[in-house]
Amino acid sequence: MGDGELVRGDDAGSLSAKELVTQTFKEVWKEYYRWETVHSAQVLRSLAAKTPEEPVGICSLIGESDDDLSEAATDGGSFGRFQLVDDKWDSTIRQAELVVDSSHVTPYPPYESCTPITHNILHGDDSNFMPFIPLADDPTFDHRDHVCEYKAFAWQQAYRDPETLEIAMETARRLAVSGLSAQQIDDTAVLPLVLRTTSVWGAIWNAKQSGAIVWPGSSRTICSIPDVSPPPANDLRLRLQDYLTLCCRRPDCLQANCFSHSMQQAKIDYNGHRYRGEESFRCLPAQAICGHACTLRRLAVSEHDVLWSAEDLDDLRVIAHLGTPMTPCDLAILCHKPCYEVAFMCRKHDDFYIPVKRQSGEPEEADTAHQQCYGSQTASDLIRDASCDHAGPCRPDTGCACFKKQSHCTKMCRCPRDCTRRRKGCRCAVIAAKTSKTLGNRLCAGTHCLCRASKRECDPEVCACCNPGNSCRNAQIQRQQYKRVEVKTGTYGLGLFMLEDAKAGDLITEYVGELIFEPTFVCRGQVADHVGRSYVFGLNDVFSVDATNAGNVSRYINHAPTRQANVKAIILAVNEDQRIGILTKKDIPASAELFMDYGPEYPIEDKHAN
Repeated sequence: MGDGELVRGDDAGSLSAKELVTQTFKEVWKEYYRWETVHSAQVLRSLAAKTPEEPVGICSLIGESDDDLSEAATDGGSFGRFQLVDDKWDSTIRQAELVVDSSHVTPYPPYESCTPITHNILHGDDSNFMPFIPLADDPTFDHRDHVCEYKAFAWQQAYRDPETLEIAMETARRLAVSGLSAQQIDDTAVLPLVLRTTSVWGAIWNAKQSGAIVWPGSSRTICSIPDVSPPPANDLRLRLQDYLTLCCRRPDCLQANCFSHSMQQAKIDYNGHRYRGEESFRCLPAQAICGHACTLRRLAVSEHDVLWSAEDLDDLRVIAHLGTPMTPCDLAILCHKPCYEVAFMCRKHDDFYIPVKRQSGEPEEADTAHQQCYGSQTASDLIRDASCDHAGPCRPDTGCACFKKQSHCTKMCRCPRDCTRRRKGCRCAVIAAKTSKTLGNRLCAGTHCLCRASKRECDPEVCACCNPGNSCRNAQIQRQQYKRVEVKTGTYGLGLFMLEDAKAGDLITEYVGELIFEPTFVCRGQVADHVGRSYVFGLNDVFSVDATNAGNVSRYINHAPTRQANVKAIILAVNEDQRIGILTKKDIPASAELFMDYGPEYPIEDKHAN
């Protein structure tokens, strides 16, 4: 087999999959190292130094004599002296002398790096393999105890040879032409690396993150291997399930494959009603002629006129399961079929869209305990992933997840909008209008607001105060109504200062960082306690927000006792997601520095800087 030539299906003969993988792997291995030996020799020869034709004489770049250097030193200037001495080329001596006056050089003050981010990012846990020992030059830091938090050092991990990775990938590419998938190749257990990503990153993923080795036998540009096989193009159900899994269900989350809010694989169940709208699908009569194939033009249609495959019928069933009422003219666009055919199949398969019986809310005779069996579900004890998905009212006999977890139903739930367990929004604007009070920009500013009292931001879908015409004071995070601030040297090193006036209760900014689990919090806490700077806020029982390595300007707010602090941190539920807002405790003028009480575990007499 020549360089770059792929293994064809007819070359495999009667070989088993394992024999074919072994044979191709050996061929690629020998082919690669034949090329690599010659290529490496050529590269080494290109690095050889060339002998100049004429010798270089003595050269003094700065200062012709020692007197010149003494004069420069007296003037306090910086200077350097370089001298090259050449005798014979077979015994050349090169000497370099550099004299620098460092008395006037001021070292740059130490600093910490932090990646700027605009929202919390899921980090989880740090690696079990320590990349380096922190504070290695600090004898007062207990390195031995900190090292015990890790499994091993990063350099103790098995070395991932890029050449072995390239050989394995080229073998897989050539076998893919023979008809073997990545899963079939992995099942043979011949290659030294696993191709597909499972609980750890596979060779296909690692190859995409690494630089390509360009060699004549590579078929990288000819053939590519998918890490995860995409769903068939003619399977609408599987493709929609992938899209629903990829997109986070939270309205303000743009993270693909978001694991912060849900780790469940979306599944379209024809017997359930998840992902269905409030109104079930039904085929409405056509109102106007949509074209030459419209059902209004062809009233007499027989089964011989409509030839649909099983895939076509399944597409219709998926659309009928998830869709809302529509005419055959609109449905024809989704099905890529003539309008009269769609109308005929809807009449023939009307069982595809039999509506699921869904009762509205709790029945009148429901037990009172059913309606009261849930806590306040404020931001501090917000239950993650408690959204329900069931038919009928939200009761224990219907398997309501919200009832089992004693939480309110939210707009993330699939229960009816009039469910009695749904959290009710505030009516501050309605109350203000009835009492003829002019609140101005103080709407939802006090504890009379039901949302604010439960440490939640108002929801524009259920609260009467959150329309664009009202200035709700309890929706500042989701509207990003931040104040203008700047970072500069303050009382305790770098601090955060106001660039505009702020009233009591105004949102300065949101405290953002990495969402970490408890083991990482404990491990990072050892370093933070030693240096006297911690950027961690506890968010809930699962996550903490750490702005040490990634954050925004809020990390520069210095600590002060409660009486001196002018801002505070408060955990708010925003669209069923917990976030930390930095709010003012009193009116703050422009140019004032911001201070916040970090808590009793951060005494001001021992730790000052941010």
